[in-house]
Amino acid sequence: MFRTACRTIRSLCDFDESVYALRLKIGSNCKAICHPMNEQPQIHPTLDAWHIARSRLVDAFAGLEAALGHLLMLAHVSAVGETLGQKSDKLRNARPGPQFSKARKQKVTKLLEQVEILLEVRNTVVHAPMKLVRMDNATEAVFVNPKCLLAGKRMGLLLDHEEILKLTREVARLAQELIAPVPPSPASSPPPPSRGAAADP
Repeated sequence: MFRTACRTIRSLCDFDESVYALRLKIGSNCKAICHPMNEQPQIHPTLDAWHIARSRLVDAFAGLEAALGHLLMLAHVSAVGETLGQKSDKLRNARPGPQFSKARKQKVTKLLEQVEILLEVRNTVVHAPMKLVRMDNATEAVFVNPKCLLAGKRMGLLLDHEEILKLTREVARLAQELIAPVPPSPASSPPPPSRGAAADP
């Protein structure tokens, strides 16, 4: 799902923010949904459902950031005011310790690869206004990060409603996996008592 989301970032050949005119360079018939603020277009799912889905995705990313903060605390690494990407970098470089074992660091380092794939998606969804467009008789959401526009990059993130829901579940799962305890390895566990061993008096 992570790489699928990243592949949906496509070039915009034109973006006119005043009328929400979006023409995507993907060979599809794309028509912007333009409507007054006091009206909702006839779309499915409803406009409220789109905003709720986007809000839950933002909450999931907040939970992911909280998970990184918890792990940094266990590793005794300060990351006050750091971005999600900076926290990920600090956690990757953190040294093992009493509360941040080598086994946990190995597990977390592997999961951070998935976090890093999501960074661009997270930044776009959090910082960009959501515009709904019609493409091939289906409604999709387009997110254009203002930083990309200022930098002269015509890049947008295109997601349908189901992709937003799936992405939310994946981000929440990743956050849970990051903070889940690491089971002790068999080598570090004491051997079970042998059968028929004499009981203590």
